[in-house]
Amino acid sequence: MAYCEHCARREHPDFRQRWQDFGRVTDDGRFFVWSIPLAQAIIRLRAAYRQPVEMRTLTPDELQDVIRVHEINPEHIKHLPATATEEPGIAVTLLASKHVSEIYIIDGSHRAARCLAEGRPFRVYVLNRTESEIALLQVGGEVRY
Repeated sequence: MAYCEHCARREHPDFRQRWQDFGRVTDDGRFFVWSIPLAQAIIRLRAAYRQPVEMRTLTPDELQDVIRVHEINPEHIKHLPATATEEPGIAVTLLASKHVSEIYIIDGSHRAARCLAEGRPFRVYVLNRTESEIALLQVGGEVRY
């Protein structure tokens, strides 16, 4: 396999500390950072207590949005194992306006891009607003944990 910068980051000793968070600036200029390990722990805890997390299949338009928003490394997509795309991604829920919530993908962008390229569906776990708040590390300049 050729060198892949994305995979090489996973070998870095500080990987969990430096690259396991996902930051997003929303369309209205708000900045958020979520912890992927915290989101994964919430999903595991819900499963342990037999409380299912919402699962959703992303539409092709939503998959296109994932590619637009995320930095997708085409070389990484090429060598993802076929079985990797079977693992759902993780989305958080954020209040976009007074009555409208939006979801943001925080884990699985490369898997989603591969599914889109192959015309296959991609599923995500969708954390509810409370769970999304728990996994939220930073809002604007305020660090929460």
